[in-house]
Amino acid sequence: MKRPRALCQALATGAVLVFLASCDDAAPNAVEPVATVIPDRVEPFVCGSMTLQSFRDVRMGGQPGLEDLEQAKSDGTVTVINLRKPDELADFDEAQAAEELGLVYHGVPWRAPDEMTDAVLDELRGLLRDAERPILLHCGSGNRVGAVWIVYRVLDDGIDVEAAVDEARTIGLKSAALEEKARDYIARSRGG
Repeated sequence: MKRPRALCQALATGAVLVFLASCDDAAPNAVEPVATVIPDRVEPFVCGSMTLQSFRDVRMGGQPGLEDLEQAKSDGTVTVINLRKPDELADFDEAQAAEELGLVYHGVPWRAPDEMTDAVLDELRGLLRDAERPILLHCGSGNRVGAVWIVYRVLDDGIDVEAAVDEARTIGLKSAALEEKARDYIARSRGG
């Protein structure tokens, strides 16, 4: 019985690991890709003039400019989710810019902790679950994005609250009030 001979080589290129394999039946030196594994951690992602944080295919951070949106598009971004209110973007029509670039744009504006309502969080969780990816999720600095991220990671990805808070702080969460609102929403969603 001829046993296949497996040649496995893991190549690490940035945040992507590629595993390759070949066997006796293949042509000499033939290599076929088997799987791509993306790490489960928040990592820096350069987008134009910005350094965002990225997790799988969600890129998160502060306000992009036109050049950043153009770079995001060329890097494969399909959907933009903006948490900023229109008066925060007085000199930039992001919705129009995104549309002209062929990006899907969602504005879910809120600023203060009391505006981070259950309805807002429900809508954002739905977008993070269902929108076409890669996604660019942003606010002004990453603070609001971090609060939303806690809720999404705990309730939709099933990770521990403290691990989600750590990720959120890496993304840009600084507000204790937003963190408290996220924790409260999670507790109520879990029935406790």
